[in-house]
Amino acid sequence: MNRFLRFTILAFGVLILSSLAVGVALAATTAATGGLVYVHVHPTEGPNLRFPVPVGLLRAGLSTAGYFAGPELEEARRQIAPWQSSLEALGAELERSAPFVLAEIHSDDSDVRIAKTRHRLVVDVDAPEATVHVSIPIRLARDLIAFCG
Repeated sequence: MNRFLRFTILAFGVLILSSLAVGVALAATTAATGGLVYVHVHPTEGPNLRFPVPVGLLRAGLSTAGYFAGPELEEARRQIAPWQSSLEALGAELERSAPFVLAEIHSDDSDVRIAKTRHRLVVDVDAPEATVHVSIPIRLARDLIAFCG
């Protein structure tokens, strides 16, 4: 086997192992930071859109929100303050509870369903323009409640 062929095979081997290592590292990081928020939009016209967003990225965004929207954030916190303890209790109960449907709304032109699955809150909207599916980890919902407090 000539030298170029051996070098090429070695280079592809290193590339494949590196790709595998990066994939394992990303999976471990995603699992360690709380998972993913899934957003899937299926419009009646146009391409499907799928966004798996790492929870760690959302938490990083929350930590910087005060710099960009300080007055608005303070106003939202002021409005939520009377219900903060109730929302925290709700978050804890959601985490412990069995799967259930929180709300179902049916109208002439759209349907909305909010459900708690094993460890996620799932919102499904079926409208004439698009079908939207959003799934967030319960822990992120609790973090959002704590963030607003």
